[in-house]
Amino acid sequence: MLNAIKGLVNNLSPEDKKGMLDMFGIKMPKKAKDITNKLALAIKNQGGTGSVADIFKNAKSFYDDYNGIMNVPASNSPVALDHDQRSHNRALMEMQPIYSDPPPKIDESELAYKEIQNAFY
Repeated sequence: MLNAIKGLVNNLSPEDKKGMLDMFGIKMPKKAKDITNKLALAIKNQGGTGSVADIFKNAKSFYDDYNGIMNVPASNSPVALDHDQRSHNRALMEMQPIYSDPPPKIDESELAYKEIQNAFY
């Protein structure tokens, strides 16, 4: 199974390989062979069901969605994103929990009273 995934990974462009390693949080290896091995192992360890082609297709589809989210500049400018902006977008994507209702309101007078009380005690 791993060898079949390696064969499919070899067909990816270098940019896609680098992006998928980034998506899985894997540090970029120095050797090209190690890149293929680590990426194939990461895809295999995702625990997909079905054929190898289906597992790879699902991983590639997820990467395409991830890549689309990660490469949208916050200001919608055509400027390429730097690493900090990609990290910020990743943090926004991973924020938990997502509320279906708005968070509860905090009474500001009570909050101010507690701050004053904490300042003196």
